[in-house]
Amino acid sequence: MSHKPKEMELLLKENTSLKNKLTNIKDSQLAIINILEDYQLEKQEKNFITERFRLSTEAGGIGTWNFDVANQNFVCDRLVYNILGIPTRNYYNKITWEDFAKIIPQEELDKISEAIKISLKKKISFCREISFPNKDKRRYLRIKGMYHMVEDKTYMFGIVTDITQEVEVDKVKTEFVSLASHQLKTPLTSIRWYSDLLLDELQDEHKEFLQEIQKSTGRMVNLVNSLLNVSRLELGTFAITPSEFNLRQMIKELKLEFIGIIKDSNINFTVNVDKDIPETYIGDEVLLRVVFQNIISNAIKYTPSGGEVAVKLSIKKEVSFKDKSIKTNNILLEVKDTGIGIPEKQKDKIFTKLFRADNVYDIDTDGTGLGLYLVKSILKEIHGDIWFSSKENQGTIFYILLPEKCYTKREGNKTFEKMIY
Repeated sequence: MSHKPKEMELLLKENTSLKNKLTNIKDSQLAIINILEDYQLEKQEKNFITERFRLSTEAGGIGTWNFDVANQNFVCDRLVYNILGIPTRNYYNKITWEDFAKIIPQEELDKISEAIKISLKKKISFCREISFPNKDKRRYLRIKGMYHMVEDKTYMFGIVTDITQEVEVDKVKTEFVSLASHQLKTPLTSIRWYSDLLLDELQDEHKEFLQEIQKSTGRMVNLVNSLLNVSRLELGTFAITPSEFNLRQMIKELKLEFIGIIKDSNINFTVNVDKDIPETYIGDEVLLRVVFQNIISNAIKYTPSGGEVAVKLSIKKEVSFKDKSIKTNNILLEVKDTGIGIPEKQKDKIFTKLFRADNVYDIDTDGTGLGLYLVKSILKEIHGDIWFSSKENQGTIFYILLPEKCYTKREGNKTFEKMIY
């Protein structure tokens, strides 16, 4: 009988221990249920975000893609298939580079290939625009991508946007500008021609008024010519016709062309042509004259009275390419001024169409913002280059690099219009 209280005590302890274990099990079960519920909510939220993203991309006409670098496989969503005209029955099949080559021309495909290589090497994003024939018209795409690492595996992922409508709208606008400019050019030319005739006949006290008419007409002619040049550039209707001409003589002629503005501006204008510059250069004389005119006229226009503009033509005997120095005989034009300079925060926009820096409006209210855009675009077409260094209120140096000989040829039915100064 003496052992019964001890047995009861043990039983009570075991019972208490069992209750505690049951309580712990219930708590664990509740915790697991809470975790599962949280997971389910998180999964639902993730699915909701994924579905919202899908709806947003589809509504915006944006396709998504993923590129497995190691396996050279592409995975795209249905919209990319639709854009490229690939049957959606192949949706779950991975696309190879060869599949893209069947749809997109090789030269356009090379743009994407090069962009991906640079992106992988430098670990940066990229954006390229390509075009390809699609049924009875041409289709235009904007492709963006970025580098990504997942568990030591390298991927590229990004988006594809069909910009065909955007390009077509721009083309219609450009065609309209071209038509309107062409219609304006004829009457303006007539006004200027008759003004020249009247200036020879009128008395001195009347000439001042006519000269103002002539100057205003000249500004209008230059605006129309700029618009015509831009439209021909963007429509691709201009010709590039290389021929032999005297580059040294062209620079001298440009100085004479600007002599009136130079005197009116009261600036010191100098020209230095290196003795190594050959008498004969091969290139498109009209295009190069438009390039030189724009750069030199800007230097004169934005240099205050008493300032200096120096034009130098020399041989660039060495250029850097892919971290290597290469011997060349390229032509280098330097146009240095002591003018108002370019604001630091706006330097990256200086070659943008219709852009004008904030500090030019008080000096020249008639500028179009088209000159440097034209220059950059022309040089790109003939495999030249342009860059600059500038400090606001101190001056600017523009550098133009031309090939030793520019054999680039392009068929077209239009030529560029010259400016009047």
